[in-house]
Amino acid sequence: MENETPQSKPGFSHWGLAGGAVLMLALLLRLSMSGGAATDEAKPAGDGERGERIGGGDQVLVEAGEFIVGCRESIDVWCAASEKAARPLTLPSFSIDRTEVTVAAYRACVEAGVCSEPDSGGACNYAVAGRERHPVNCVDWNQSEAYCAWRGDRLPTEWEWERAARGTRGDRFPWGDASVDCSRAVIDYGSGNACGKGDGTFEVGSKPDGASSEGALDLIGNVWEWTSSTPEGSSSRIVRGGAYYVESSQLRASLGIPFAPNGRADYVGFRCAR
Repeated sequence: MENETPQSKPGFSHWGLAGGAVLMLALLLRLSMSGGAATDEAKPAGDGERGERIGGGDQVLVEAGEFIVGCRESIDVWCAASEKAARPLTLPSFSIDRTEVTVAAYRACVEAGVCSEPDSGGACNYAVAGRERHPVNCVDWNQSEAYCAWRGDRLPTEWEWERAARGTRGDRFPWGDASVDCSRAVIDYGSGNACGKGDGTFEVGSKPDGASSEGALDLIGNVWEWTSSTPEGSSSRIVRGGAYYVESSQLRASLGIPFAPNGRADYVGFRCAR
């Protein structure tokens, strides 16, 4: 299916572990045009320089080197069809945004006449007063790519995103293998969506205990994040990280889901890399 809507969330909210595994397999068939795992080829990375960019974008540096990518069956219990077994992968250095791109940062691009406005209504953040520091959502892949290019950056590959989210050892989460809960991420932790707050996001950086070793925040939960990666034989793009409605038992940094590039949803945002 190429037209995903906010009423059809990718993920496993309110499903048990076994049900979640079955649903994941169905989603991978439903959301991608032909399925399959993305390739291990990483696009050329930036020079690793950190700092502020036009329109925002405080970034953290991720050093070059080898890391463990993929599903670790010994700790992940089940692995989705899209995930390859854990294996080493080497990337050059790159930088990635410390947080998801905010409404305020994206608005600067709109006001510059470069970016188009996100959708509004429902749980979309752009037209809602008081959500300037929430992640911009309800933007499709092309809008996200255009914003990053305006800043002189780009969307991360899914492997760059995964490296930023799990370190060099292949940890399940940015903070290690310890379980995810509402002290570290904006998720459904048994109390309902968004840690019991309902359908919607938190301000970026609201969960500092969920930081990666390099200091990146919100890599798990809040909103799924666009990457530049495409599954083999598909026009879809991979989104990473989970969102405010996904249950803790069904989250991990190695998991990606194919999503239609023209899809705009209140549970999908992005961050940039270089």
